[in-house]
Amino acid sequence: MNLYHRIFAVYFFSQGRFLGQSTTNSAWLVVIVTIAVVLVLLTIVYWLFSQFFPLLNRNSLSEREQARKHQPRGEKSIPEPVTATAIGQSLEWVKQEYPEALLIDAQTLIKEYKRGRRDFKNVYPTAVAPYDTYFKWTILDGIDLSRAMLYRAPFDGTSLLEANFNGAYLEGASFRGAILRRANLSWVDLSGADLSGADLTGANLSYASLQGADLSKARLTGAIVTPEQLENARSLKDTVMPDGSKFE
Repeated sequence: MNLYHRIFAVYFFSQGRFLGQSTTNSAWLVVIVTIAVVLVLLTIVYWLFSQFFPLLNRNSLSEREQARKHQPRGEKSIPEPVTATAIGQSLEWVKQEYPEALLIDAQTLIKEYKRGRRDFKNVYPTAVAPYDTYFKWTILDGIDLSRAMLYRAPFDGTSLLEANFNGAYLEGASFRGAILRRANLSWVDLSGADLSGADLTGANLSYASLQGADLSKARLTGAIVTPEQLENARSLKDTVMPDGSKFE
């Protein structure tokens, strides 16, 4: 190969190498641009969600408050479902979600009652938990726990004469042997509650939910409750019915 041919061979080899590098650089550039575009899009989507969902929460809360204000007097206010997980949430969250909530722990509630206080409306489980045994075998006659959310609260053996639980959430609560004479339990959710052996003489159970409740050996003499409500109870064994007869 003469010198002329060698010069052209070196020239074309260098050009081919340069084109290969350019192709590689272009591929990397496309990858980088693509990643940048994806990140920008994700940022935009995140911003839209952060702006949109708080607005929904505020609107839903506003709607609940409006519904509460326009609710006919005496009609049940349906409480938000409460789970065991919700019991451990912060008081700040409760205050934001339920501005009317009474934030007080169970022990303080008992102390305040003994000092003469009776109004404990809108007590929520995050405020009174842990219950421990503070509510058991104590005297809370005439206490007002209307619209309270007392999920699985233990009131075993507690005296609750003429207590007001109107509109309260008492799912899974225990009232074994409790005294609830002339208590107001209208519009109360007592789903799965244990009322075995409880004295409900003259109690008002209008529109109360007794789905799965245990009313065995309970006294319902003179209580305001319909046969349809009692049909939903889990047990009526040896229960004294509103007319004084014993269920068999």
